[in-house]
Amino acid sequence: MIKLNISQKFSPYQDELASAFDNILRSKKAYTYSVDVRIVKPETIKKLNYKFRHIDKPTDVLSFPLYENLNAIPSHSGIIGDLVLCPEMMDDKHLSFKESLIHGILHLLGFDHEKNEAEWNKNRKVVQLNEHKTS
Repeated sequence: MIKLNISQKFSPYQDELASAFDNILRSKKAYTYSVDVRIVKPETIKKLNYKFRHIDKPTDVLSFPLYENLNAIPSHSGIIGDLVLCPEMMDDKHLSFKESLIHGILHLLGFDHEKNEAEWNKNRKVVQLNEHKTS
């Protein structure tokens, strides 16, 4: 299960999203993994996007994984990375908070839509299926 450390404003997503990732983390299901989530303004995420990705524009989510891929995540509880989210950019892109959060967590788990779109879509579908079960 994934525990999201996010502000109270967005806490309704915590339990739903954590359960949605149980299938992806099924081999490590007995453990709880934490993700720290920071909510920022467009200026801040633009600076971070430039600093870490050399892209000089704001975005909706940035992921900072501690592990290279899902198999590298240790079989014990602990933090798997950080997410930086910008709700104003989500609005500009017509994305929900949940969509950006899922996108970021998939990156934290080592999935990359630019390198392997089929694997990304497969795991995105797992999350979507679980979302319907928990709704």
